[in-house]
Amino acid sequence: MDKERERQAVEDLRRLYANFPAGVIEEHETPDFIVRADSSCIGIEVTEYFRPERPMGSHPKEQEALTHLITDRATTLCRKRGAPPLWAVVLFAHGVRLLKRDVEIVAAAIADTCMLGSGRVVNGGQLPPSIDDITVHLLGPKHDATVTAVGTTWVPAADENELARIVASKEARLLAYRSSCSTVWLLIVIDGFQLSSMTETPVNVAPIESSFDRVLLLHDRHTVIDLSC
Repeated sequence: MDKERERQAVEDLRRLYANFPAGVIEEHETPDFIVRADSSCIGIEVTEYFRPERPMGSHPKEQEALTHLITDRATTLCRKRGAPPLWAVVLFAHGVRLLKRDVEIVAAAIADTCMLGSGRVVNGGQLPPSIDDITVHLLGPKHDATVTAVGTTWVPAADENELARIVASKEARLLAYRSSCSTVWLLIVIDGFQLSSMTETPVNVAPIESSFDRVLLLHDRHTVIDLSC
């Protein structure tokens, strides 16, 4: 997670969690944030949950990132070619693994399709196999050509083994965190705006034994669950 998203997660935690400490939130490195009050210091390490499945042997976040690279590149190509104001929505195919070497080829194919005009183009073999279809919408003159991706997924429950693995991996650095604050919390973020993270709202999640003073789960920016034993 970048610092801006980490900060948002901590602010969400402060808004939602009644036991959040009073004090000033300071950006830090190890841990990510420190909440300072007159007589207390609590460190907060922020980390992100990703679904543990590996379709086609690839991490879901990797595939999601590659779709963004492709659509960003296709947007750039459309604008360089003088495409009219448009919004193109690309549906990537399930079961076809994207690789870094595909970015330029797939982006160019999308840009070629966008230059044909508005409408839905279903892949009948004329597009790379990683694309199911492309729908192009023409926009008003005040807009720029933009390419985005749409995806679908099932929504599983949060994987408790993966949550425990995340906690254990972060405990390896707990001594370093405690060099800044004797009290340290771990905040695990599930971001429902990413297909690679999306889960059902966790209910009845078992507490996790940990050396952190508190382990908290933030789900979709509106639910906080205390996983501390």
